Amino acid sequence: MVSEPHSSNPYSPPGHPETFVGETTVAAPTPKTDRFRGTLISAIVFFMLDAFVFSQGVWSMFGAVVLLIVTLVSIRGTSKARVVLVKIAISLILAPAVFASLYAQNALAQSRAKTVVAAVEHYHDDRGTYPKQLDDLVPAYLSSVPRAKYEVFGSFTYFDGTVGNPNAAQNPTLYYTDLPPFGRPTYNFREHRWCYLD
Repeated sequence: MVSEPHSSNPYSPPGHPETFVGETTVAAPTPKTDRFRGTLISAIVFFMLDAFVFSQGVWSMFGAVVLLIVTLVSIRGTSKARVVLVKIAISLILAPAVFASLYAQNALAQSRAKTVVAAVEHYHDDRGTYPKQLDDLVPAYLSSVPRAKYEVFGSFTYFDGTVGNPNAAQNPTLYYTDLPPFGRPTYNFREHRWCYLD
């Protein structure tokens, strides 16, 4: 029976097999992707949280700074300039990527808001009254009520102005969240204009 060669180095970490060259034991190189996997995963987590949950851009800037500091501190422990540059690039791309996503989401919300406003106005022109809720527009005026944006605070909010007082005159408004938790563009149907609620 031929026994398996074993490491002569008791300090060899698990998961890192060694190769034998003559009497010299050489640790097998770490795969290239493993060298910046942690930085990449951290950047993706920060991106998902800030682009689709917090939607502010602040957390991505914080994450980019943290990742950059960690990378710069780790430079002393590596001689691989390419790995360091990749980590720095990931850190620097994080914040612009989130801001680009937020810009695209807000542009989408503005476009969809115009569609919803037009549907509400069409409903009013046909029936002489405003809908009680956006679902009243389906299916005659909208195939479905769209989301403003694909994020946690991404729904349209509509009030017809009679909540708690059914006999009150309708003064409907539509808004969505631009910059959570505030920054809400609001459309007043009586005045036919956009303004910011806060």
